[in-house]
Amino acid sequence: GEEVSIDYTIVGRSINQDGTKTEKSNISITNPPDHTYDGKDWDPSFTIVDTIQKSDGTTTQYTLQKSTTANHSDGDYYVTFDKGDAKNAADNIPVTIHGRGNYSGEVSKTVNIKPINIAIDSTGAITDNKLTMTAEYTSGAPKISLSYALGSDSYTMKEGTDYTINGYNLTGSGTNLQISANITFKGNFAGSGTKTGTV
Repeated sequence: GEEVSIDYTIVGRSINQDGTKTEKSNISITNPPDHTYDGKDWDPSFTIVDTIQKSDGTTTQYTLQKSTTANHSDGDYYVTFDKGDAKNAADNIPVTIHGRGNYSGEVSKTVNIKPINIAIDSTGAITDNKLTMTAEYTSGAPKISLSYALGSDSYTMKEGTDYTINGYNLTGSGTNLQISANITFKGNFAGSGTKTGTV
């Protein structure tokens, strides 16, 4: 008999509705919990469940696996930040979920990166042991510097970007000179209080 050659393509299951970037009815996507700023790019993991209709009429569920490689060569999906910034604190950051491997299509979602809440007690004193303040004073206004421990790294905070100094008091003299600085945190840090230290 005559042999017939047929070429065919297996197309991945789409994670989005045709013509839109919302998930299909058989795809359930759950956002990750809010992430707290840690100085590093965040690679969020979504819980994506595909409800598959089997030939016998029953259904089965499969949880998609996120790619673990930089070039997205494995897994069922990967995530990109639409504005490129995957690090700094903000609400409703637009991201795109890309299907890969046995899945195709794209879905738009938003995620939240929250600022670090600086520990402050009921009196308004800053008690966060990850925050270090140094101060230098000869005359005029003291030079105040802040750093914050992010994991094993020490981050030098930037005045105007990470905090503002609202005022200060100097007490004592000589080697016993003390400073109390009123600090408001901003950007990737949150809170307002007084930090006391030796000059």
